[in-house]
Amino acid sequence: MYYDVSDSFLPGVADTDDLMASGKTDSNGEYNLSGSTKEISGIDPYIAVYHDCNDGIKPCQRTFRVGIPSKYVTIGKEPKSTYEAGQLELAGEYPKEGRSCLN
Repeated sequence: MYYDVSDSFLPGVADTDDLMASGKTDSNGEYNLSGSTKEISGIDPYIAVYHDCNDGIKPCQRTFRVGIPSKYVTIGKEPKSTYEAGQLELAGEYPKEGRSCLN
C-alpha cells in the first residue's frame, strides 16, 4: 500500500509515493494490509498490484493501482473502518495498467 501526498508545500517539486505496507497473497489469494504515516497534508492512498497472470514470458510484471476512498483514511494508527477491495480478476486489463521491473 502506498500513498501520494495530496498537496505539496513546495510547488513544482515532485514528491514520490511512500510505501505504507507491503505483503503477498496467501494460498487462497487473500491479503490484509494496514499502514500509517505522519504527514501534515492529506494523502491519497492506493494499493499497487504487481502480477504475472496471463502474461506469457514477457519481462517484468504487470501492474495497476486500486485507489482507497478518502472515507477510509483516518487520523491515528487505528482505522475506524476497513476498506474491502473485493475480488480482482487479474486475467483482464485494468485502466492505466503498466509494467514494472522494480519488484
